[in-house]
Amino acid sequence: MIKFFRKIRQNLLSEGKTGKYFKYAVGEIVLVVIGILIALYINNWNLNRLQEIDELKSLKFLKAEFENNILKFDKNQNLQKKRLDAINEILFADLSRNDLNEIDSLYKLAFYSWTYNPSFSTYNSLVSSGKINQFSNDSLKIRLSKLKDLVTDYQEDEENLWNHSKDYLFTQEIFDPKIPSETKFNLRSRDSIEESNDKLLYLEIFSNPEYRNKLALAILHLELIRDEGVVLKKELVELYNIIADNVK
Repeated sequence: MIKFFRKIRQNLLSEGKTGKYFKYAVGEIVLVVIGILIALYINNWNLNRLQEIDELKSLKFLKAEFENNILKFDKNQNLQKKRLDAINEILFADLSRNDLNEIDSLYKLAFYSWTYNPSFSTYNSLVSSGKINQFSNDSLKIRLSKLKDLVTDYQEDEENLWNHSKDYLFTQEIFDPKIPSETKFNLRSRDSIEESNDKLLYLEIFSNPEYRNKLALAILHLELIRDEGVVLKKELVELYNIIADNVK
């Protein structure tokens, strides 16, 4: 093709058609520029298309991760609610009407502590690679960048509750066991004496002001976790919906 254009120029020069030669040369330059622009456009289009495919793939993985994290969060919140309800019942209900197995269940629920441990492998990979900054949805980028702070705040409140439980409730279980731990946690069956005495011992424990104060403080922690959980769950769901909409 280049030889063909050169031959035309040489013929124009040999025939003395200088004006036509310059017009032809300009036209040739224009054609070359247009060709370069078209090539650049196609190259950019291909790059954008590859980026869109990569973004869609990332969003699909992120969608699955968020879906799993929301399920984990719901499970965690359900356990926290059960613990809060159990402590409230211990503190404010008349447990003299409950049988021993029911009181065992309430005690265990009030004793155990749970934490939310979401998976952020895809999220962390997108952040560390910088791919999250290439997302086309600016609102999604901004909200994703702030999500970890919400999760961290929530987990810090859970850690405070865990420390409270460890320092007070667990310590009391070890050093002031009016009822053996192996019976309260169903590690062995009660003997006949324990069956007749343990309910009264439970009621004595639950009426102790020091123990009640420890449970009351646990309620404050749990209520804070519940309230922050409402904010975190709302953000998780809204982000999931935005991601899902971008995956369609």
